[in-house]
Amino acid sequence: MAVLMPGMGISMGPGIKGGAVGGEAAEKAEEKDEKETKHLESLEGANTRLRLYQIDLLDYDSIVTAINGCAGVFHLASPCTVDQVHDPQNELLDPAIKGTINVLTAAKENGVRRVVVTSSVSSIMPSPNWPADVIKNEDCWTDVEYCKQNSVRIRVQLWVLLSHRC
Repeated sequence: MAVLMPGMGISMGPGIKGGAVGGEAAEKAEEKDEKETKHLESLEGANTRLRLYQIDLLDYDSIVTAINGCAGVFHLASPCTVDQVHDPQNELLDPAIKGTINVLTAAKENGVRRVVVTSSVSSIMPSPNWPADVIKNEDCWTDVEYCKQNSVRIRVQLWVLLSHRC
């Protein structure tokens, strides 16, 4: 059984991958840049159970190639930057929506049994009223009013759109 994990190079990816490698799953992961994925090669079992694919989530065909033969997908990838965003719709929202739709469509068309879509750190940040000394958890959500006042678009669009397609 193979599992595709776009975005596996991010901080959550190795933890998920580490658990899967110990089991029966083989992983296929997105490789954008060797610097982003080099650390994955040192994980136990990676030399025999990990295959890296060059995937562009905005290119449907590249996803289909990687998803072929997979029973599951952990979709971890989403545009996220610490740099200033000048056009949130075009730089963050549209690519997140299109990439997620591409992954879900490819999964459905290729008989994938399970898909897990994770959220972005953007779902909990910014949250200026959350106490600095308290760990963020499922009770902490982005302060929508703060975002509106600061011209940051909320990702609700993605979930509304996806709820109509799935």
